[in-house]
Amino acid sequence: METLDNVPQVIFTTAYDEFALKAFEVNALDYLLKPIQPERLKEGIAKLPEVKNEKEAVESTQLTLNDQVFVKDGDKCWFVSLSNIRLF
Repeated sequence: METLDNVPQVIFTTAYDEFALKAFEVNALDYLLKPIQPERLKEGIAKLPEVKNEKEAVESTQLTLNDQVFVKDGDKCWFVSLSNIRLF
């Protein structure tokens, strides 16, 4: 996340507490330890900025070909542009 120009809003979910400080150094919204408690997840989601109206909510959540998704495969992680994805 440190190298991204447009940093996404991220809530880390992991079984490892030793990375929490680093997550907040890169402006994570929250850091949840597994097993995730529903109340803690609710608190983390509540930290997301509020959307003013339903139309804005839909527009802000719809992805475009210019957006990227985070992919983790074993120890490897990267962002993939949606324009490069052909099939899920």
